[in-house]
Amino acid sequence: TKKGNLREPINDPTKIFQGLSQAIPFRMIVHTDATDRRIPDFRSNLYWNPTLVTDVNGKATVNFFCSDDFGEFEISIQGITKNGQPFSAHRSIGVKP
Repeated sequence: TKKGNLREPINDPTKIFQGLSQAIPFRMIVHTDATDRRIPDFRSNLYWNPTLVTDVNGKATVNFFCSDDFGEFEISIQGITKNGQPFSAHRSIGVKP
């Protein structure tokens, strides 16, 4: 076996991929226009945005409707900075009946 890195790091921006797959549109459900509010909404994935961009301060605001289920929910945020550094954060929110 060899020790150390087997290749030099990629310093040429033309060789860095922006993405291997096309973003799949996520259908956001807007309950303010719902015609039949008796149909329960028990989606497990409430919000997904693969192209969210932050402001100059690195902040972004997202709004979404919760499902009709109540209890503790996990919010998972994962991304990549424009310098290619991955990041993630996890928080829990509580929804009461």
